[in-house]
Amino acid sequence: MKKKYLAVVIAASLALSACVATNSDSASDTGKGASVQATKNSANKVFSQKYLFKELSNGLRVLVVKTDYPDLVSVQIPVSVGSRDEDEVGKTGFAHFFEHMMFKGSDKYPQDVYSDLFKNAGVDNGAYTTNDYTNYHLDFSKAHLDKVLEIQADHFKNLTYTDAQFKTEALTVKGEYLKNNASPVRKLLAAVRKEAFDTHTYKHTTMGFFEDVEAMPNQIAYGEKFFNQFYKPEYVSLVIVGDVDPQATMAMVEKHWGAWKKGDFVNDIAPEPKQETAKYVHEKFDGLPGHWLLVSYKGADWQPKEKDRAALDLISELYFSNNSALYQELVVDKQLASQMFNYNPETKDAGLRHVFIKVNEEKDLATVSDAINRTYAKVRTELVSAEKLDNLKSNLKYSFVNSLDSSESIAATL
Repeated sequence: MKKKYLAVVIAASLALSACVATNSDSASDTGKGASVQATKNSANKVFSQKYLFKELSNGLRVLVVKTDYPDLVSVQIPVSVGSRDEDEVGKTGFAHFFEHMMFKGSDKYPQDVYSDLFKNAGVDNGAYTTNDYTNYHLDFSKAHLDKVLEIQADHFKNLTYTDAQFKTEALTVKGEYLKNNASPVRKLLAAVRKEAFDTHTYKHTTMGFFEDVEAMPNQIAYGEKFFNQFYKPEYVSLVIVGDVDPQATMAMVEKHWGAWKKGDFVNDIAPEPKQETAKYVHEKFDGLPGHWLLVSYKGADWQPKEKDRAALDLISELYFSNNSALYQELVVDKQLASQMFNYNPETKDAGLRHVFIKVNEEKDLATVSDAINRTYAKVRTELVSAEKLDNLKSNLKYSFVNSLDSSESIAATL
């Protein structure tokens, strides 16, 4: 059987530090309880809808946006807990695990009961976990808004499950891990993160380390501790967008969510030490197709009032997208690669910015890696023409605006 190779390199630079992997042969309130009614934004703003924002006395943040799309409502419930918050050794993957467990329901609304209610009401619901938060989303007709808010509030306040359900779901998560890990792209991401970070919790993916996932069935007590720390109102926001009356909707939220007791847990994640030198790791895997290369540079943390993140996003589009000169060189002209794309997940702390390339021949992996790093070096010294930059910014702006074409898309973005 042929071997599959996975290599990771992390290189330091002035503004960015890089990581390379290959797989071969194969808005805020001014005080508690205060509410803000925003006026319509000026014409040059990308978001023009009026909105109502309020932070309840228990710390729950609520944003209501009325749209002109008839009858439909989208509710998004982001919880500020992701894989970043899993800082206890041997206890990774629990943010994603509780994304699963939240569907078990409560004593008042267990899974079979609320599932029937949602099915009959046409409620479409789901969830996902990221590095920094877990999001629950529901889309439905406005007639069901009060009942949806009631059921979700009860689940967040009174989640109920048996030990048997906990263990069964842990095995389900293990199966999901194994399925996802069959993807060479996911293997690359896991390998590059593990190598790139020495102390920060971005070292592991949202799935967690496999050995921790395997141990989950016996971590019932820790699971309860984790849930009680993070599933508190000060970690939760409600985003409600659609054909609603903002004031009446806010009253519904206060009725169902206002009595939820605030917690006192504060998670303090230590910053990653500055990377001084390049890192590289080469691993072998069986059964993975293709020769994959991943070059990853550390970028900026999330600072809404700074332009660093936006500038780095523009760099990715200018130099590493399907419209870039590098893509033309490696994929079209020289045909050293068949695929090339960038992936830059938004992260609260400084995370990784990725360039994936599927290289046609193993012998060309070093050549392609050098081409990417030379391109980054050029970014540091080459000025982009004002016209080219303005055109890209305009295109990205209007693509973003055009994507806000439904209550669901607006809610998901917010």
